Amino acid sequence: KQDYLQLQTTFYDEDLEVVNVLLGGEIKAFNGVKIPSKFYMVPAGRRGMNTKLEYLDADFNADIEYTFFSKENLVNIRP
Repeated sequence: KQDYLQLQTTFYDEDLEVVNVLLGGEIKAFNGVKIPSKFYMVPAGRRGMNTKLEYLDADFNADIEYTFFSKENLVNIRP
């Protein structure tokens, strides 16, 4: 509560049944910003299953052109 970090999010379907739960943990500071460095997406009803997302680095002050977020640019984005 002190840092107002999102540590759990519950996702529902159109019938208001729980579909997934997103759990965050291992709080780290990246460039002075505290965020959970690991997230686990846990599907409801599938015991032992999850998808893990881990942030190794984050830049919150990156200079990105506004055109990067256009529909036209979606076809040009490469990993």
